[in-house]
Amino acid sequence: MSEQIKVGPSGDAGGSEFQIDNAAKNARITQVTIRSGDYIDGITLAWSDGNSEEIGGHGGEVNSVELEKDEYLVGIDGKAGRYVDQITLYTNHRTLGPYGGKGGDLDFSYKVSGNDDGVEVTGLWGRSGDYVDAIGCIFSHAHSRKKDTGNKKNTDNKKEKTTKARKTRSSARSKAA
Repeated sequence: MSEQIKVGPSGDAGGSEFQIDNAAKNARITQVTIRSGDYIDGITLAWSDGNSEEIGGHGGEVNSVELEKDEYLVGIDGKAGRYVDQITLYTNHRTLGPYGGKGGDLDFSYKVSGNDDGVEVTGLWGRSGDYVDAIGCIFSHAHSRKKDTGNKKNTDNKKEKTTKARKTRSSARSKAA
């Protein structure tokens, strides 16, 4: 497992502690579901290995977003007070939200800037009960996004072309002899 960095949480001390993270299994977040009304009622993360985990309650309006194969979370921001009132998600391609209400006297923001080193949000942590009381991000180097430059394919194509060229030269020599 790569090194993890936990930032936050922002919010209140109610509810029970939670941590949802699947980086140890080398899985990427593929779907985020947020249930909200005046507060963030609950959040569910689903990963590429088929697992999912939820925190918070089950009330509120359901908003579910699937991430594209090349899309990953780079941060969240929002507002908090007694609960997490509002949250916005940021991916490398788009902004999702805001979800939740307009309350909260504390603004928070946890984002990766200049993501050249492959760091992304791999999980969330904080406190929750019937609502999400406090939230923070877990960042780590993304195993799921190791650059696929296509070198293997290119190498295979080069080997195939080289083999064909050798066969052609061998055939030409045989015919000349």
